[in-house]
Amino acid sequence: MNTREYFNQCFKAEVPKFVRVLKAVPKDQSAYRPHPRSMSAGDLVWLLASELHDACELVDHGQVSYVQKPAPELAESVSAYEKNASALKRRLAKVKDAGWKKITTYRAFYESFKGIDLDRSLGRYPGAFLALRGSLDFLPNHDAEFMKVAKGQPAEAVLIAGADHIFGVLDPAHSHADRAIEVTTAWLRRTL
Repeated sequence: MNTREYFNQCFKAEVPKFVRVLKAVPKDQSAYRPHPRSMSAGDLVWLLASELHDACELVDHGQVSYVQKPAPELAESVSAYEKNASALKRRLAKVKDAGWKKITTYRAFYESFKGIDLDRSLGRYPGAFLALRGSLDFLPNHDAEFMKVAKGQPAEAVLIAGADHIFGVLDPAHSHADRAIEVTTAWLRRTL
């Protein structure tokens, strides 16, 4: 099974589960935030629906023009999630392996990071923090600095030997995705 087939299998299995969870969010709790700086439950449902729309754009055009829109009512967000999941499923059925492995980033993606001060933001974040990276990542390793700046506890940095920036997900023979998921899942169990 290659990465595209694996993604399709997971997507098919996960969408009904997500729909059940999203429909279980009480209408009167859509404004709930576990922390004042956290996204609300309603905004999170809308984000998930919007990301599926963005994935459709990516399949159709090879790029995403991310535009954040205010969240509609909860029922409309859930409906959008279902509609966008169906649309993505239809598109994925047509994607071939060669197209699956093409990743293109555009200037707008990088420009979206302007004005973000990671050290300041991380220093204000009160929650647990996990920095996960591969030893072959092309980006410079700043994990030690992140650990010094992180105020929340626990703060942990994990290096996965032999993994690249995206943990080899485009090359099943050299993928470290399972290890990244294991590390993340174990960390979430310890910290939640």
